[in-house]
Amino acid sequence: MLPFRVPSAAKVDNTKKAPRCGAPRSDPYNEGREEHLGFHDHGPAMPVALTPDQSTRATRIVLAFEDARGRLQAAIAPWGGLGPAPALFAHIGETLTWLCALDELLSRVGGQPYEVARDADNDGRAMRGLRFARNQGIHGADVVALAQFHGGAVPGLMVPGNAAPGQAPSYRWRPRAELPVPLEARPAQEAAYDAHLAGRELTGAMDATFAYVRLEAAV
Repeated sequence: MLPFRVPSAAKVDNTKKAPRCGAPRSDPYNEGREEHLGFHDHGPAMPVALTPDQSTRATRIVLAFEDARGRLQAAIAPWGGLGPAPALFAHIGETLTWLCALDELLSRVGGQPYEVARDADNDGRAMRGLRFARNQGIHGADVVALAQFHGGAVPGLMVPGNAAPGQAPSYRWRPRAELPVPLEARPAQEAAYDAHLAGRELTGAMDATFAYVRLEAAV
C-alpha cells in the first residue's frame, strides 16, 4: 500500500507555515474538507524549533501517521463504497495515537505559545477534541467505537433534515452524548469535540489538524 498523503494548501519548506488564506467556508453538513484544509486564520508563524533528534522523532511520527491513515482510508472505502464500520475501529485508534504523539512532542517543546496558537488556528483548533476521541477510543474501560454511519441523501438511508441534497453516505464522529462519561472531566477537550468533530465527517478535521501540526514541526 502506498503511503497516504494528506492534502495541503502549501508544501512544507521548513521555514514557515502556509500563508493566510481567509475565513473558513460555512458548511452545516461538513461535506468535503474545504472548511478545514488550507485556512490559517492567524497568518504566517514560525514552526516550533526542534532539535535534530526531535525532528527525527517527528519525522518517524509523520510516517507512522500516514501509514495508519492509509489503512483507515482503505477501510472506509475498500471498493469505492463504504466498508463495514467494525473495520474502522483499530485504524481510527492508531491514526489518532500518532496524531496526538506529534502534538505532544510539539507541546513539550513549544509549551503554552504553541498550544495557544494551535487552539486559535482554524486547522489546529480541533486537536483537543481529537485527543478526547483518542482517549475514548483506546483508554481504560471505555474503548468505544467512535464512527457512525450517515446515510447522506440516499433514499432509504437518509435521515430527514440531516442531509444536504446529493450528499453521499459517510462515516461521522458520534455525538458526545452517545459516548461514556469520562472518569475525569476535561471541559476543553469535550468542548472541542462538540464544536469540531461530533456529527461531522470522520477524516476532515483529522487531516486538517495533521497538516497543521506537521507544518509546525517543519518535517
